[in-house]
Amino acid sequence: MVQHLHPVTGLLLVSIVIPVHASVEGSLGRWREPQQELPLPLYTKPPSFEQGVLDVARMLQNLGLRVLRWSRVPYISAGDSVHAFYTLDNAVFVLEPAR
Repeated sequence: MVQHLHPVTGLLLVSIVIPVHASVEGSLGRWREPQQELPLPLYTKPPSFEQGVLDVARMLQNLGLRVLRWSRVPYISAGDSVHAFYTLDNAVFVLEPAR
């Protein structure tokens, strides 16, 4: 993806729920494993939000991107019969190609 960014002025905005739990919701609400996994550490228990941000930032750097800024924002997910909605911790990264 880095090759698609302008080398001087290109910016990329990435939003990701942390801690990362890779799964894909398919049709009829069925969940499945992703076809491609992110190169992130595997944990026996979920890491703190801060550790998750560090891990994602390190992964992005390994992909040739430099983190300019990041922010913690809520991710509001559709609810179910018990809750109208769910909120998750989300990180938004502003990135540029590493130089």
